[in-house]
Amino acid sequence: MLEKKKILRKIIKVRVSAISSQERGKREKLLLDNLFSMPEFLAAKTVMLFANLPDEIGTFSLIDKCIAMGKKVFLPVIEGDEMTACEFKGEYKIGKYDIKEPITPNSSLFPNGHQHVLTPHSIDFILVPGVGFSPSGYRLGRGKGYYDKFLSKYSNLCTVGVCFREQFYLDIPTEPHDIPMQKVIVV
Repeated sequence: MLEKKKILRKIIKVRVSAISSQERGKREKLLLDNLFSMPEFLAAKTVMLFANLPDEIGTFSLIDKCIAMGKKVFLPVIEGDEMTACEFKGEYKIGKYDIKEPITPNSSLFPNGHQHVLTPHSIDFILVPGVGFSPSGYRLGRGKGYYDKFLSKYSNLCTVGVCFREQFYLDIPTEPHDIPMQKVIVV
């Protein structure tokens, strides 16, 4: 199983690296169009997004639009072997695995200057990245299990995976702890 996942990650990485920056821009607009047609997203007051890595669909314009709409935006933060969600107030720092994480000014009450989500009911909607996704909503992550652990605690969320069509596969290898998304947006 692990070898299958490792091979699939390599194949997908090659496919995604072939997408031009112009094409990426078009697809990022498609992502926004899809999200802004979803009643669950529009109704959400608090959303958890992600600061994309270079091989993921761009999310920075989405983050800006959500803030402009008055939504509270939370981003993932890796602390030890756990992922938490912290409110984004406009400033980033580079965290574990070179992922941009929010910096919250004047929040010395919290470790690393982050303001944490306090209850599982604080977030209405979560957009989840992945190396790959299947039509049944299962995702192939980077292999550390952060999102599966996080989502297992936040089962009330509307979970939406997002990927390029080059990352969409009929058969993503799954394990018992894997948590499927309620919906996958493929652009």
